[in-house]
Amino acid sequence: MKNVQLCPNCNAENPIYKYSCTSCKAFLRARVVNIDLWQTIAALIESPKETFKKIIEAEHKNFVIFLNVLVGIKLFLISVILHSFAEINSVKTDFFFINLLVIIGVSFVVLSLFSYLLTKINSLFSLLNRFRDNYSILIYSFLPLLMSLVILSPVHYALFGPYWFTYNPPPYIVKETEAYILLFIEGLLVVWGLFLVISGVHAQTNNKLYSIVVGCIFYVLLAALLYYIPFLPLS
Repeated sequence: MKNVQLCPNCNAENPIYKYSCTSCKAFLRARVVNIDLWQTIAALIESPKETFKKIIEAEHKNFVIFLNVLVGIKLFLISVILHSFAEINSVKTDFFFINLLVIIGVSFVVLSLFSYLLTKINSLFSLLNRFRDNYSILIYSFLPLLMSLVILSPVHYALFGPYWFTYNPPPYIVKETEAYILLFIEGLLVVWGLFLVISGVHAQTNNKLYSIVVGCIFYVLLAALLYYIPFLPLS
């Protein structure tokens, strides 16, 4: 598996994140210092693979910690939805923020660990890559879910109130049609997020099959984690 850029001066192969040639020091591309958040969000909708290349090239992976916190909040709410529909647990009000902080912390650990493993596996296939690039790819691939956090989460709470966080009764009993419509929309956004993960890994590796496998494994592990992680107190 190889994804390199050739030096126009000496024809040496360089990793795609390199700004100057490792052999002759000639410039390989335009310099990308920072990630422009709003421009990147818009570009991910229009041309995801090219945008992920810019994210890989960026010297400073700004916003990733802030976005990871938002991702953790959204994953917590998705976990609430899964638990509510499956009638596994309710999120007691007294422990709401504890559960939220736990999921945010877990999101940092899981995304960091998966990025580390991805970096090591890519290296086994002789692909020169960096942890921070893979971590940034995963974070920015959550764009659809972050859009859901801003747009759909207020709708969820407006429709269901505290029943969103309990199953006594669950939301699909309170307002069945609205609950399943929102669940369907959330599902579409999850599929979009999977597509972005695949696009990001493809930008890094230039291997379609490998990218699809990595993206699917990542989302299966994420779904299993959100489904089985216990809330406090257990019911």
